[in-house]
Amino acid sequence: MSANCVARFPLDLDLSRLSQAFHQQGIAHRFTEEQGQQWLWLADAGQLNHAKALVDDFVAGQLEVAEEEQAAPSFNLLLWLMRSPVTWLLIALGGLGYAAVVGPIAAFYESMTYTPIKIFGSKALIEKWQWAEPWRIFTPVFLHFSIAHIVFNAAAMLQIGSWIERLWGIRYYAWLCFISGVAGNVLQYSWSQSPMFGGLSGIVFGLFTFNGVTQVLQPAKAFALPKGMYIMLAVWLFAGFTPFFEQFFGVQMGNGAHLGGAVAGAVLALIANKDALKKRYL
Repeated sequence: MSANCVARFPLDLDLSRLSQAFHQQGIAHRFTEEQGQQWLWLADAGQLNHAKALVDDFVAGQLEVAEEEQAAPSFNLLLWLMRSPVTWLLIALGGLGYAAVVGPIAAFYESMTYTPIKIFGSKALIEKWQWAEPWRIFTPVFLHFSIAHIVFNAAAMLQIGSWIERLWGIRYYAWLCFISGVAGNVLQYSWSQSPMFGGLSGIVFGLFTFNGVTQVLQPAKAFALPKGMYIMLAVWLFAGFTPFFEQFFGVQMGNGAHLGGAVAGAVLALIANKDALKKRYL
């Protein structure tokens, strides 16, 4: 499944009426600014002909939009959730993981760490990795240690993850999240030798690198992000290896998780876009 660029418009053209018509017709779309123009993208190729017809009517000045839709486009919560179910499931489990960390459900927290732990008040007994509990290689991604931690990761997942899920499909997206999460967890534990870490950020970094590589090789299959976003993430990743966050915010960054997820996402993007890679560089 790939995104489709339906049309390009001047930057100063007001497209709100066209967008309202798309909402009215149930056509999932997104506008981006690229190369000095506004680009219209669709995630569902099955709606391409319908969308082009609406664009033609808009250009000809014959597009009709119901007044109630124009004033207040309807919002279908169920449809919104169904378009990116894996993203929402990960966020929901991340919220549950936060509740397990700060709430009175220590047994659930203990079952999700990379290696088994047993909490006794303010102390924890840490055991070694057990192959009999293989789910632990992934479940730390759900553990969050503050409101800011889960909110930041959830916002990032919604921004980039939900779009990749629509572009590449639920199955591929689920594998992308799983592999990025596992790679981040394994590298984090290998470096720190402590299971006291967690968060969706490893997956988040994997999604951004996957999208960044895809944006270079096959822009139509990527969510269009400005270069500044990738520069900011690179700076964030680099800063995590310095005393900056701990010195000024008292936060220890999961650098292994971030780096592991980022590398996994980039590698998976190269594999997924291998045909485009060969055409471009070979």
